[in-house]
Amino acid sequence: MEEYRVYHKEPSADLQRLYNFLMKMDSYMVPPLSERVCIKDYAKKLSEYADIFYVQTGEIDCGHCAIYMNQKEESYISSFGVLPEYQGLGAGSLLMQNVLQNATGQGIRKISLEVHKDNKKALRLYSSMGFKSMEIEGEFIKMVKELHAPIDSQIKLLSTSLMVTERCTLRCKLCLSYAPYYASPKVMKKEKAERVLREYFNIIGTVDKFAITGGEPLTNPDIIPILKIIFSYKKQIEKEVIFITNGTIKMKQELIELFENNKDKIKIIINNYGNDLSTKAQELYKDLCNSNLGDNTILYTEGNRYGWIDCRDHSLKHETQEERDKQGMKCEFQKNKKYIISAEGGLYSCTRSYYRMVTEIIPHNKQEYIDLLEDISSEDKKKALMHMLGQKSSTSCAYCEGLSENTPKYPAAEQFTV
Repeated sequence: MEEYRVYHKEPSADLQRLYNFLMKMDSYMVPPLSERVCIKDYAKKLSEYADIFYVQTGEIDCGHCAIYMNQKEESYISSFGVLPEYQGLGAGSLLMQNVLQNATGQGIRKISLEVHKDNKKALRLYSSMGFKSMEIEGEFIKMVKELHAPIDSQIKLLSTSLMVTERCTLRCKLCLSYAPYYASPKVMKKEKAERVLREYFNIIGTVDKFAITGGEPLTNPDIIPILKIIFSYKKQIEKEVIFITNGTIKMKQELIELFENNKDKIKIIINNYGNDLSTKAQELYKDLCNSNLGDNTILYTEGNRYGWIDCRDHSLKHETQEERDKQGMKCEFQKNKKYIISAEGGLYSCTRSYYRMVTEIIPHNKQEYIDLLEDISSEDKKKALMHMLGQKSSTSCAYCEGLSENTPKYPAAEQFTV
Protein backbone atom coordinates (compact mmCIF):
# COMPACT_ATOMS: atom_id res chain seq x y z
CA MET A 1 0.00 0.00 0.00
CA GLU A 2 1.25 3.46 -0.88
CA GLU A 3 2.26 5.84 1.93
CA TYR A 4 0.94 9.34 1.23
CA ARG A 5 1.91 12.77 2.57
CA VAL A 6 0.30 16.15 1.95
CA TYR A 7 2.21 19.39 1.39
CA HIS A 8 0.64 22.84 1.53
CA LYS A 9 1.92 25.84 -0.44
CA GLU A 10 0.51 29.28 0.28
CA PRO A 11 0.12 31.82 -2.57
CA SER A 12 3.33 32.45 -4.56
CA ALA A 13 3.81 28.70 -4.90
CA ASP A 14 6.29 27.05 -7.29
CA LEU A 15 4.86 27.90 -10.73
CA GLN A 16 6.83 25.29 -12.68
CA ARG A 17 5.84 22.47 -10.34
CA LEU A 18 2.19 23.45 -10.62
CA TYR A 19 2.32 23.83 -14.41
CA ASN A 20 3.99 20.41 -14.78
CA PHE A 21 1.29 18.72 -12.72
CA LEU A 22 -1.57 20.40 -14.56
CA MET A 23 -0.07 19.30 -17.88
CA LYS A 24 0.05 15.70 -16.58
CA MET A 25 -3.58 15.90 -15.47
CA ASP A 26 -4.87 17.69 -18.58
CA SER A 27 -6.14 14.76 -20.62
CA TYR A 28 -7.58 12.97 -17.55
CA MET A 29 -9.83 15.85 -16.53
CA VAL A 30 -13.49 15.91 -17.53
CA PRO A 31 -13.47 17.83 -19.83
CA PRO A 32 -9.73 18.25 -20.54
CA LEU A 33 -8.34 21.35 -18.85
CA SER A 34 -6.78 22.66 -22.07
CA GLU A 35 -10.25 22.87 -23.65
CA ARG A 36 -11.32 25.42 -21.04
CA VAL A 37 -8.21 27.50 -20.22
CA CYS A 38 -4.67 28.28 -21.26
CA ILE A 39 -2.84 26.05 -18.82
CA LYS A 40 0.20 28.32 -18.62
CA ASP A 41 -1.89 31.38 -17.72
CA TYR A 42 -4.10 29.34 -15.38
CA ALA A 43 -1.08 27.94 -13.51
CA LYS A 44 0.32 31.46 -13.14
CA LYS A 45 -2.93 32.75 -11.67
CA LEU A 46 -3.22 29.84 -9.25
CA SER A 47 0.41 30.13 -8.13
CA GLU A 48 -0.10 33.83 -7.33
CA TYR A 49 -3.48 33.78 -5.58
CA ALA A 50 -4.44 30.25 -4.52
CA ASP A 51 -3.30 27.92 -1.76
CA ILE A 52 -1.86 24.79 -3.37
CA PHE A 53 -1.93 21.35 -1.75
CA TYR A 54 -0.04 18.33 -3.08
CA VAL A 55 -0.44 14.71 -2.04
CA GLN A 56 2.79 12.80 -2.56
CA THR A 57 4.08 9.27 -2.43
CA GLY A 58 7.86 9.28 -2.18
CA GLU A 59 8.92 12.22 -4.35
CA ILE A 60 5.99 11.90 -6.76
CA ASP A 61 3.15 14.46 -6.85
CA CYS A 62 0.17 12.17 -7.38
CA GLY A 63 -2.58 14.71 -6.69
CA HIS A 64 -3.19 18.39 -6.08
CA CYS A 65 -5.80 20.92 -4.99
CA ALA A 66 -5.85 24.67 -5.69
CA ILE A 67 -8.21 26.68 -3.49
CA TYR A 68 -8.82 30.40 -3.16
CA MET A 69 -9.02 31.12 0.58
CA ASN A 70 -9.06 34.91 0.55
CA GLN A 71 -12.78 35.07 1.38
CA LYS A 72 -13.90 33.81 4.81
CA GLU A 73 -17.56 33.54 3.82
CA GLU A 74 -17.00 31.12 0.92
CA SER A 75 -13.77 29.73 -0.49
CA TYR A 76 -13.57 28.12 -3.91
CA ILE A 77 -11.73 25.00 -5.06
CA SER A 78 -10.62 25.87 -8.58
CA SER A 79 -8.72 22.67 -9.32
CA PHE A 80 -8.65 19.20 -7.77
CA GLY A 81 -7.18 16.09 -9.33
CA VAL A 82 -5.42 12.79 -8.67
CA LEU A 83 -3.46 10.93 -11.33
CA PRO A 84 -5.37 7.83 -12.54
CA GLU A 85 -2.87 5.30 -11.18
CA TYR A 86 -3.40 6.65 -7.63
CA GLN A 87 -7.18 6.93 -7.73
CA GLY A 88 -9.18 4.71 -5.40
CA LEU A 89 -6.19 4.24 -3.07
CA GLY A 90 -6.94 6.94 -0.51
CA ALA A 91 -4.83 9.74 -1.98
CA GLY A 92 -7.82 11.90 -2.94
CA SER A 93 -9.56 11.47 0.41
CA LEU A 94 -6.39 12.34 2.34
CA LEU A 95 -5.83 15.38 0.15
CA MET A 96 -9.38 16.67 0.62
CA GLN A 97 -9.30 16.02 4.38
CA ASN A 98 -6.19 18.18 4.68
CA VAL A 99 -7.76 20.94 2.60
CA LEU A 100 -10.96 20.93 4.67
CA GLN A 101 -9.12 20.91 7.99
CA ASN A 102 -6.83 23.73 6.89
CA ALA A 103 -9.80 25.78 5.74
CA THR A 104 -11.62 25.12 9.01
CA GLY A 105 -8.55 26.26 10.91
CA GLN A 106 -8.54 29.54 8.98
CA GLY A 107 -12.14 30.31 9.90
CA ILE A 108 -13.63 29.66 6.46
CA ARG A 109 -17.38 29.00 6.66
CA LYS A 110 -18.00 27.03 3.49
CA ILE A 111 -16.24 25.71 0.40
CA SER A 112 -17.67 25.41 -3.09
CA LEU A 113 -16.49 23.73 -6.26
CA GLU A 114 -17.80 22.81 -9.68
CA VAL A 115 -17.68 19.36 -11.21
CA HIS A 116 -18.77 18.09 -14.63
CA LYS A 117 -21.94 16.01 -14.48
CA ASP A 118 -20.15 13.12 -16.25
CA ASN A 119 -17.23 13.00 -13.78
CA LYS A 120 -18.72 10.18 -11.71
CA LYS A 121 -15.56 9.41 -9.69
CA ALA A 122 -15.18 13.02 -8.59
CA LEU A 123 -18.88 13.27 -7.72
CA ARG A 124 -18.58 10.18 -5.49
CA LEU A 125 -15.48 11.53 -3.75
CA TYR A 126 -16.95 14.98 -3.11
CA SER A 127 -20.23 13.51 -1.87
CA SER A 128 -18.35 11.19 0.51
CA MET A 129 -16.53 14.24 1.94
CA GLY A 130 -19.80 16.02 2.72
CA PHE A 131 -20.26 18.24 -0.37
CA LYS A 132 -23.89 18.78 -1.37
CA SER A 133 -25.13 19.45 -4.92
CA MET A 134 -26.68 22.91 -4.99
CA GLU A 135 -27.38 23.80 -8.62
CA ILE A 136 -26.56 22.85 -12.20
CA GLU A 137 -24.98 25.44 -14.48
CA GLY A 138 -24.95 23.98 -17.97
CA GLU A 139 -22.93 20.75 -17.80
CA PHE A 140 -21.41 21.57 -14.40
CA ILE A 141 -22.78 20.90 -10.92
CA LYS A 142 -22.00 23.34 -8.12
CA MET A 143 -21.29 21.57 -4.83
CA VAL A 144 -20.94 23.17 -1.41
CA LYS A 145 -19.68 21.99 1.97
CA GLU A 146 -20.52 23.93 5.11
CA LEU A 147 -17.66 24.37 7.58
CA HIS A 148 -17.55 25.89 11.04
CA ALA A 149 -20.60 24.13 12.33
CA PRO A 150 -21.84 24.98 15.85
CA ILE A 151 -19.50 24.22 18.73
CA ASP A 152 -21.50 21.13 19.74
CA SER A 153 -20.76 19.47 16.40
CA GLN A 154 -18.16 16.73 16.17
CA ILE A 155 -14.50 17.59 15.73
CA LYS A 156 -12.56 15.48 13.24
CA LEU A 157 -8.79 15.31 13.73
CA LEU A 158 -6.26 13.86 11.33
CA SER A 159 -3.66 12.64 13.81
CA THR A 160 -2.89 12.42 17.52
CA SER A 161 0.01 10.67 19.26
CA LEU A 162 -0.08 9.52 22.89
CA MET A 163 3.31 9.70 24.63
CA VAL A 164 2.88 6.88 27.14
CA THR A 165 6.37 7.49 28.49
CA GLU A 166 9.32 9.87 28.22
CA ARG A 167 11.75 7.05 29.05
CA CYS A 168 13.68 5.32 26.29
CA THR A 169 16.20 2.53 25.86
CA LEU A 170 18.19 4.66 23.40
CA ARG A 171 19.76 8.11 23.75
CA CYS A 172 19.30 9.64 20.30
CA LYS A 173 20.70 13.15 19.89
CA LEU A 174 17.98 14.19 17.44
CA CYS A 175 15.07 12.57 19.29
CA LEU A 176 11.98 14.54 18.27
CA SER A 177 10.39 13.71 21.63
CA TYR A 178 13.51 14.92 23.50
CA ALA A 179 13.59 11.69 25.55
CA PRO A 180 17.30 11.96 26.49
CA TYR A 181 16.85 15.56 27.61
CA TYR A 182 14.31 15.13 30.41
CA ALA A 183 15.86 15.24 33.89
CA SER A 184 12.88 13.36 35.38
CA PRO A 185 11.08 11.49 32.57
CA LYS A 186 7.34 10.97 33.11
CA VAL A 187 5.50 7.67 32.66
CA MET A 188 1.74 7.46 32.14
CA LYS A 189 0.00 4.99 34.45
CA LYS A 190 -3.14 3.08 33.49
CA GLU A 191 -5.38 5.11 35.80
CA LYS A 192 -4.23 8.41 34.32
CA ALA A 193 -4.47 7.05 30.78
CA GLU A 194 -8.05 5.99 31.40
CA ARG A 195 -9.05 9.53 32.47
CA VAL A 196 -7.03 11.25 29.73
CA LEU A 197 -8.38 9.06 26.94
CA ARG A 198 -11.96 9.34 28.19
CA GLU A 199 -11.73 13.13 28.09
CA TYR A 200 -9.92 13.20 24.72
CA PHE A 201 -12.48 11.00 22.99
CA ASN A 202 -15.27 12.93 24.70
CA ILE A 203 -14.26 16.24 23.11
CA ILE A 204 -13.54 14.94 19.61
CA GLY A 205 -15.78 13.15 17.15
CA THR A 206 -13.21 11.10 15.28
CA VAL A 207 -9.48 10.95 14.61
CA ASP A 208 -8.02 9.33 11.50
CA LYS A 209 -4.80 8.05 13.08
CA PHE A 210 -3.98 7.52 16.74
CA ALA A 211 -0.35 6.64 17.53
CA ILE A 212 1.31 5.24 20.66
CA THR A 213 4.78 6.68 21.09
CA GLY A 214 7.40 7.58 23.68
CA GLY A 215 10.25 7.38 24.49
CA GLU A 216 9.96 3.66 24.01
CA PRO A 217 6.37 2.53 24.70
CA LEU A 218 7.43 -0.98 25.69
CA THR A 219 9.24 0.40 28.76
CA ASN A 220 5.86 1.36 30.24
CA PRO A 221 4.72 -1.51 32.50
CA ASP A 222 1.07 -0.53 31.89
CA ILE A 223 1.33 -0.57 28.10
CA ILE A 224 -1.05 -3.53 27.63
CA PRO A 225 -3.92 -2.15 29.76
CA ILE A 226 -3.41 1.28 28.17
CA LEU A 227 -3.70 -0.26 24.70
CA LYS A 228 -6.87 -2.09 25.73
CA ILE A 229 -8.37 1.26 26.71
CA ILE A 230 -7.36 2.77 23.35
CA PHE A 231 -8.90 -0.12 21.41
CA SER A 232 -12.14 0.38 23.33
CA TYR A 233 -12.44 3.69 21.44
CA LYS A 234 -11.59 2.28 18.03
CA LYS A 235 -14.98 3.22 16.58
CA GLN A 236 -13.80 6.83 16.87
CA ILE A 237 -10.44 5.98 15.24
CA GLU A 238 -11.33 5.92 11.58
CA LYS A 239 -8.16 4.54 9.99
CA GLU A 240 -5.55 3.02 12.27
CA VAL A 241 -3.95 2.70 15.68
CA ILE A 242 -0.19 2.97 15.18
CA PHE A 243 2.24 1.40 17.65
CA ILE A 244 5.86 2.57 17.29
CA THR A 245 8.85 0.78 18.82
CA ASN A 246 12.63 1.09 18.41
CA GLY A 247 13.30 -2.64 18.22
CA THR A 248 15.19 -2.95 21.51
CA ILE A 249 12.58 -4.92 23.49
CA LYS A 250 10.63 -8.04 22.59
CA MET A 251 6.86 -7.98 22.88
CA LYS A 252 5.03 -10.17 25.36
CA GLN A 253 2.78 -12.80 23.83
CA GLU A 254 -0.22 -11.13 25.50
CA LEU A 255 0.53 -7.93 23.59
CA ILE A 256 0.90 -9.75 20.28
CA GLU A 257 -2.44 -11.48 20.87
CA LEU A 258 -4.04 -8.09 21.63
CA PHE A 259 -2.78 -6.83 18.28
CA GLU A 260 -4.10 -9.98 16.56
CA ASN A 261 -7.53 -9.33 18.07
CA ASN A 262 -7.47 -5.82 16.61
CA LYS A 263 -6.03 -6.52 13.15
CA ASP A 264 -8.69 -4.34 11.58
CA LYS A 265 -7.09 -1.22 13.10
CA ILE A 266 -3.51 -1.92 14.23
CA LYS A 267 -0.37 -0.85 12.40
CA ILE A 268 2.98 -1.69 14.01
CA ILE A 269 6.12 0.23 13.11
CA ILE A 270 9.47 -1.28 14.09
CA ASN A 271 12.39 1.10 13.68
CA ASN A 272 15.57 -0.88 13.06
CA TYR A 273 18.54 1.40 13.72
CA GLY A 274 21.08 -1.37 13.12
CA ASN A 275 22.06 -4.52 14.97
CA ASP A 276 24.12 -2.63 17.55
CA LEU A 277 21.13 -0.57 18.69
CA SER A 278 17.88 -2.30 17.67
CA THR A 279 19.00 -5.71 18.89
CA LYS A 280 15.49 -7.24 18.88
CA ALA A 281 14.11 -5.67 15.70
CA GLN A 282 14.54 -8.59 13.31
CA GLU A 283 13.37 -11.11 15.91
CA LEU A 284 10.34 -8.98 16.75
CA TYR A 285 9.44 -8.60 13.09
CA LYS A 286 9.67 -12.37 12.64
CA ASP A 287 7.45 -12.97 15.68
CA LEU A 288 4.79 -10.62 14.33
CA CYS A 289 4.89 -12.17 10.86
CA ASN A 290 4.53 -15.64 12.41
CA SER A 291 1.47 -14.36 14.28
CA ASN A 292 -0.25 -13.32 11.03
CA LEU A 293 0.58 -9.65 11.64
CA GLY A 294 3.01 -9.32 8.75
CA ASP A 295 0.60 -7.21 6.71
CA ASN A 296 0.10 -4.94 9.72
CA THR A 297 3.82 -4.42 10.37
CA ILE A 298 6.41 -2.14 8.78
CA LEU A 299 10.13 -2.63 9.45
CA TYR A 300 11.94 0.65 8.85
CA THR A 301 15.65 0.55 8.06
CA GLU A 302 18.09 3.08 6.69
CA GLY A 303 16.96 2.10 3.21
CA ASN A 304 13.27 2.99 3.57
CA ARG A 305 13.21 5.51 6.40
CA TYR A 306 12.88 9.29 6.09
CA GLY A 307 15.78 11.30 7.45
CA TRP A 308 15.55 12.95 10.86
CA ILE A 309 15.39 16.68 11.51
CA ASP A 310 17.35 18.68 14.10
CA CYS A 311 15.14 20.66 16.52
CA ARG A 312 17.71 21.23 19.27
CA ASP A 313 18.23 24.92 18.56
CA HIS A 314 15.66 26.74 20.69
CA SER A 315 16.71 30.29 19.86
CA LEU A 316 14.15 32.83 18.61
CA LYS A 317 14.03 32.65 14.81
CA HIS A 318 10.76 34.28 13.72
CA GLU A 319 10.04 37.50 15.60
CA THR A 320 6.83 38.87 14.10
CA GLN A 321 3.41 37.22 14.08
CA GLU A 322 3.48 37.19 10.27
CA GLU A 323 6.86 35.41 10.22
CA ARG A 324 5.67 32.96 12.86
CA ASP A 325 2.47 32.16 10.97
CA LYS A 326 4.39 31.67 7.72
CA GLN A 327 6.70 29.24 9.49
CA GLY A 328 3.77 27.40 11.07
CA MET A 329 2.00 26.92 7.76
CA LYS A 330 5.16 25.41 6.24
CA CYS A 331 5.53 22.82 9.00
CA GLU A 332 3.90 19.44 8.44
CA PHE A 333 3.05 19.12 12.13
CA GLN A 334 1.44 22.53 12.62
CA LYS A 335 -0.46 22.90 9.35
CA ASN A 336 -1.77 19.32 9.44
CA LYS A 337 -2.60 19.54 13.18
CA LYS A 338 -0.63 16.45 14.20
CA TYR A 339 -1.28 16.78 17.91
CA ILE A 340 0.35 14.97 20.83
CA ILE A 341 -0.85 14.04 24.29
CA SER A 342 1.96 14.22 26.82
CA ALA A 343 2.58 11.61 29.52
CA GLU A 344 1.12 14.15 31.96
CA GLY A 345 -2.15 14.40 30.02
CA GLY A 346 -1.82 17.66 28.08
CA LEU A 347 -2.90 18.01 24.44
CA TYR A 348 -0.26 20.04 22.53
CA SER A 349 0.31 21.05 18.92
CA CYS A 350 3.60 19.08 18.79
CA THR A 351 6.39 17.64 20.96
CA ARG A 352 8.48 20.76 20.46
CA SER A 353 5.76 22.97 21.89
CA TYR A 354 5.37 20.63 24.88
CA TYR A 355 9.12 20.42 25.56
CA ARG A 356 9.64 24.16 25.28
CA MET A 357 6.80 24.82 27.71
CA VAL A 358 7.87 22.31 30.38
CA THR A 359 11.47 23.49 30.19
CA GLU A 360 10.27 27.14 30.32
CA ILE A 361 11.87 28.11 27.01
CA ILE A 362 8.44 29.53 26.21
CA PRO A 363 5.58 30.37 28.61
CA HIS A 364 2.70 28.02 29.41
CA ASN A 365 0.12 29.60 27.13
CA LYS A 366 -3.36 28.28 27.92
CA GLN A 367 -4.42 29.22 24.39
CA GLU A 368 -1.97 26.66 22.95
CA TYR A 369 -2.56 23.47 24.94
CA ILE A 370 -5.36 21.70 26.79
CA ASP A 371 -4.95 20.02 30.17
CA LEU A 372 -7.25 17.07 29.59
CA LEU A 373 -7.35 16.42 33.35
CA GLU A 374 -8.29 19.98 34.29
CA ASP A 375 -11.55 20.29 36.21
CA ILE A 376 -13.47 22.24 33.58
CA SER A 377 -16.34 21.16 31.36
CA SER A 378 -15.86 19.13 28.21
CA GLU A 379 -17.55 21.95 26.31
CA ASP A 380 -14.87 24.39 27.45
CA LYS A 381 -12.18 21.94 26.37
CA LYS A 382 -13.90 21.53 23.02
CA LYS A 383 -13.94 25.31 22.56
CA ALA A 384 -10.22 25.39 23.42
CA LEU A 385 -9.55 22.69 20.82
CA MET A 386 -11.49 24.62 18.18
CA HIS A 387 -9.33 27.64 19.01
CA MET A 388 -6.16 25.55 18.56
CA LEU A 389 -7.45 24.26 15.22
CA GLY A 390 -7.89 27.84 14.08
CA GLN A 391 -4.31 28.89 14.86
CA LYS A 392 -1.84 29.16 11.99
CA SER A 393 1.06 28.87 14.43
CA SER A 394 1.96 28.51 18.08
CA THR A 395 4.55 30.36 20.15
CA SER A 396 6.88 27.38 19.66
CA CYS A 397 6.89 27.99 15.88
CA ALA A 398 8.85 31.20 16.52
CA TYR A 399 11.70 29.07 17.90
CA CYS A 400 11.59 26.34 15.27
CA GLU A 401 12.33 25.53 11.63
CA GLY A 402 9.82 22.65 11.73
CA LEU A 403 9.40 19.89 9.16
CA SER A 404 8.97 20.71 5.48
CA GLU A 405 10.27 19.28 2.24
CA ASN A 406 13.20 21.72 2.41
CA THR A 407 14.22 21.01 6.01
CA PRO A 408 17.72 19.43 6.22
CA LYS A 409 17.57 15.71 7.00
CA TYR A 410 20.10 13.68 8.99
CA PRO A 411 20.86 9.99 9.61
CA ALA A 412 18.63 8.46 12.28
CA ALA A 413 19.51 7.52 15.86
CA GLU A 414 22.97 8.99 16.37
CA GLN A 415 23.67 8.25 20.03
CA PHE A 416 25.15 10.20 22.90
CA THR A 417 28.38 8.46 23.81
CA VAL A 418 28.52 9.61 27.43
